[in-house]
Amino acid sequence: METKTNNLRRVKSRLTDHSALSHAFKVERVLQQAIFGNILLARPINNMSERVVLKAVSKVLAKNGKCRRGTSVFENHDVEKQLLKTLRDEHPHKNLLALSREEYQISDATTTYTCLPFLEGGELFAVVDMEGAQSESTARDLARGVAKGLKHLHQVVGYSHNDVSLENILLDKKGRPVLCDYGLAKRVGSKWNSKRSISGKLPYQPPEIYFGTAKKASGKGDVFSLGVTLFVLLCGIPPFDLPDMTRDQRYLYIQKGRLGELLRLWGKDLNPSVVDLLSKMLVHDPERRASIDDVLNHPWIQSPKEDIEMTFGEEMDLEMDFSSCSEEDEEEMDFADVEDQESRTPVIKSSAASKASPDSVFSFESAYRQHKLSLS
Repeated sequence: METKTNNLRRVKSRLTDHSALSHAFKVERVLQQAIFGNILLARPINNMSERVVLKAVSKVLAKNGKCRRGTSVFENHDVEKQLLKTLRDEHPHKNLLALSREEYQISDATTTYTCLPFLEGGELFAVVDMEGAQSESTARDLARGVAKGLKHLHQVVGYSHNDVSLENILLDKKGRPVLCDYGLAKRVGSKWNSKRSISGKLPYQPPEIYFGTAKKASGKGDVFSLGVTLFVLLCGIPPFDLPDMTRDQRYLYIQKGRLGELLRLWGKDLNPSVVDLLSKMLVHDPERRASIDDVLNHPWIQSPKEDIEMTFGEEMDLEMDFSSCSEEDEEEMDFADVEDQESRTPVIKSSAASKASPDSVFSFESAYRQHKLSLS
């Protein structure tokens, strides 16, 4: 009798929970699955002309730090919610996603529904996945916008993002980039747990996170990840598989200061100014890596002109041996073409002339698993 009563209570609880959501929002569809639940596209019942995004977070999973599959994760929804609120109420920035109005924030016995603005442009990843490389002017405006958001996050709000990627950059209806997903954010200067060494997405991961050598949370890791992001925007594929000089020859070449030569080997002729910027953002040692201020003050970021003449910094006195690259390696490292556009406003459209990337940004799952096993 007691068991039957408990079952009835659970059923009623589930019905009540569903009712709480349905009384506040009309859910249109599931946009995607997330670590702690689904991300929903919805309309507020009291304003059906408005679209919003609901991030459904299981209270049990979030509290225990477990994803839907039961694997331990480092995402902290409480930190993310607080940052979203801070960016809405205290320190807003046009390039950083903030929480929607307070009356839209609801929860029930099992789930917290974090309400966020719906940005019509979707993920930047989808654009690159569909179109391939973007024009230099578009890539510049996107990188500049994200860099401005990161400077605000680092210096005004006081947090590093730790998960900068194409997937975590949304586009509004004007094509303006908006950085989102603060689940891995950490206060700048706070102690970094070396067990977080595999947090974030591997293709964008800075070496100090990959190797677990970081001691404190720093914005320098975000600069490295933004450098990878900018490279993908310009070329359609990532610059390397792993931030490991002993296991990835492309990464080794970049650390030897020969990114420009490597690109020419692949038949890719980027503006020397952006090659200089990328080389400084992708430096292995975070102490020698460019800061976010360095990025924003760089001539390529500041100028819309495509004919900037750069004097490259002092190159490392190391010899390069390109003879070790096989024809198969060169084919693997071929880049998508970049179309030139004159407009400085990033108007992103699908075009049959755009060559999609031959490699997915997520083509490194096996390497990620091997790295995870090596740290066990």
